[in-house]
Amino acid sequence: MRDFSQEEQYKVMHGVLNERQWRLYVATEAKRRGTGGISQVAREAGVTRKTIRKGMRELEAGALYEPGGRIRRKGGGRKRATDKDETLRADLEGLLEPKGDRPRLVRWTTKAMSKLKEALKSQGHTIGETAIRELLKEMGFPFKANEKTIEGTIWASTMRPPNLP
Repeated sequence: MRDFSQEEQYKVMHGVLNERQWRLYVATEAKRRGTGGISQVAREAGVTRKTIRKGMRELEAGALYEPGGRIRRKGGGRKRATDKDETLRADLEGLLEPKGDRPRLVRWTTKAMSKLKEALKSQGHTIGETAIRELLKEMGFPFKANEKTIEGTIWASTMRPPNLP
């Protein structure tokens, strides 16, 4: 077995650990080295001193990593399209017409996602097709393929007799 240099060891560990474990690892390494350890580890591991200091604060607070727990704080990430734009859902519903008689309304639309996107864009909304698809799913619109488009299905209306001489 060959000996790893300190930089090689950091590369191996960085590939194995999640971001919080990595932060705690470089913080313990810097603490072990004592004075000047933060700058030294930051250079060797290729991290900022701020990352190491954050790891040290987590160690001092006793906030060790728990398997299965959150790595990042709750609430991060992109806000939902309907949270940013209150009229979006109402405008989308206005573009869709439920089919069928009143007691058994079928919630489906024949409009393509791209057409819905363009219509919403013309009303001043900024939204992508994926977000529209998620909104429709929340609103109870099914996403099933038309039976005729299901692969492998043969329909009598499309079957023609072979050309005979």
